[in-house]
Amino acid sequence: MVTQITGFDLKDALERFNGDTAILHRYVKMLFSEFEATLPKLIQWVNEAEWQSVKESLHTLKGSAACMSAVRLFDLCASGEQYCRNQASHALLLVISDIQSYLSNNRHALM
Repeated sequence: MVTQITGFDLKDALERFNGDTAILHRYVKMLFSEFEATLPKLIQWVNEAEWQSVKESLHTLKGSAACMSAVRLFDLCASGEQYCRNQASHALLLVISDIQSYLSNNRHALM
């Protein structure tokens, strides 16, 4: 259940969804899917030095995370944006790996 996911401001998220944990659960699943679908593209863009694509994608993901009160994902995306501005590909790949790990470690809570 969503209440078992680390790195979420659960109180804030529940307020956004009027306390409806079922709807919150559904939207968090969609958020995780959005991130998982985007990560391979991010890796490709980093390897190809497509900085604008990386920046725009991370910014969009950060906004999605903010809307869901997904604090940890928001912070990771913000870090990624900073590394993108500096064109620090190695650091960006580490952030992407951290995002992948976070999603994997918390996927069980969405089953």
